[in-house]
Amino acid sequence: MVALNSNQAKLSKRKLKNIGDKESKLKEKRIDVGLHKNFYFHRFYARIHLVVNGPDFYES
Repeated sequence: MVALNSNQAKLSKRKLKNIGDKESKLKEKRIDVGLHKNFYFHRFYARIHLVVNGPDFYES
């Protein structure tokens, strides 16, 4: 939840809805970027893991 300050509370409902839409879009973008970075990090980490421990580590 986003805490509303006194200025935002005075805004009309339509403006509040617009602000909510913008914030949700920003959150979605942030999640996308986060997943993207995590994906590459995990691929990179898995490759290092494979080199250090060898492929038979996963089979055990």
